[in-house]
Amino acid sequence: LREMWEPRHELSSTSIACGWYISITEEGWTEIWTRGTEDWGHNAVLRWFPERNILIIVISNSGEIDGDKSKTGNRVISDKLVRLLLD
Repeated sequence: LREMWEPRHELSSTSIACGWYISITEEGWTEIWTRGTEDWGHNAVLRWFPERNILIIVISNSGEIDGDKSKTGNRVISDKLVRLLLD
């Protein structure tokens, strides 16, 4: 698992591991996450906060909301859960 989550490529705010992304939240916590397609049909997002021992999994059939690629059902739901569980 350590090998799988080892950052392989650094972006400005996110590292890319083997199929996973690694980000640091505004609060300084590590977030390891991945997502499936965000098009219409089956899709999911997994967000793990190891320091807080919290794993969020959202599975939906929702794609873009109002044509906005940054606003999808799984993102909206997982963002609300993050705020609820990490505050």
